[in-house]
Amino acid sequence: MQTPDFSELIRRVQGGDTAAVEEFLGRYEGAIRREIRFLLLDARLRQVVSESDVCQSVVIRFLVGLWSGKYEIGQPEELVGLLKKMVRARVADLARHWTAQRRDVRRNISTENARSVEGMAAEASPSQLVANAELLEEIKRRLSDRQQRILAMRQQRMTWAEIAGELGDTAGPEAVRKQYERALARVAEELGLEDLP
Repeated sequence: MQTPDFSELIRRVQGGDTAAVEEFLGRYEGAIRREIRFLLLDARLRQVVSESDVCQSVVIRFLVGLWSGKYEIGQPEELVGLLKKMVRARVADLARHWTAQRRDVRRNISTENARSVEGMAAEASPSQLVANAELLEEIKRRLSDRQQRILAMRQQRMTWAEIAGELGDTAGPEAVRKQYERALARVAEELGLEDLP
């Protein structure tokens, strides 16, 4: 069962409320950063991957996923678990990238440069990146009218079966979901957001 405070916060964050995003970050950014620090024990990886960059990436991916209706979260523990899973996946992706083809991270950045890059990245907090919701608006703008309708229905927490019925789509809820996720992936790629949401 959702607590009213938690479910209200999630609803407000999903709606793009800047104050709610700030509150979300105040509550959960620490858990994200602890998981990142735990996973970035390899000194070589820390030279090329900053805690702030991973945190920003995870927060943006989560917010886009929540906003687009990908996640349905009932309890704070579920949210923390999801965020930790996202951190693990992101760090694993970065580790694969830097170890692929036997890349020598020493050639990419020195320890001194790593510290200065980390310091610069720390200046741009995740809240600064998402506070004005421009990214979300740009994603929405690039979706077709049909996909924008689906987005609005997902934000109202309608199920895929309800959405398929509302659209009169005879292909079924699973087909509607897949089409929608492909559209989001296309827009994310256009915007250089990797594999969001």
